[in-house]
Amino acid sequence: MISQTIAGYEVLEELGAGGMGVVYRARHTRLRRLVALKRLPPEQVADEGRRRRFLREARAASALDHPGIVTIHDIVSHDGADVIVMELIEGEPLHRRIPPDGLLWREAAGSPSSSPRRWPPPTRQASSTASSPPT
Repeated sequence: MISQTIAGYEVLEELGAGGMGVVYRARHTRLRRLVALKRLPPEQVADEGRRRRFLREARAASALDHPGIVTIHDIVSHDGADVIVMELIEGEPLHRRIPPDGLLWREAAGSPSSSPRRWPPPTRQASSTASSPPT
């Protein structure tokens, strides 16, 4: 997909890939705004269950307005696959910041707590939406 234009977005580079998608850095050709494009991995595009979960993720994230959750701008189609257009968050990938055994909840929250529960360890997927802490 690199160097292709998808619904007015020029794909610049792949940022990451995992079980729930492949994420690309892209630029809107008219607004010149950088965004992230996320699509299902090619081998999962035909899986209707995966497609429904992918779209449900986009709809759920788009219904929220929180600094810890990316803004969803649009869902477009390209070569028979849905593509989520979202805010691009620059920075270090989470799998480099979170230890393999996860973070203590109080460390992730940035405050002391008596609860020693751990956030789950990061997966190497390129999901940009935030997950809930364990209960």
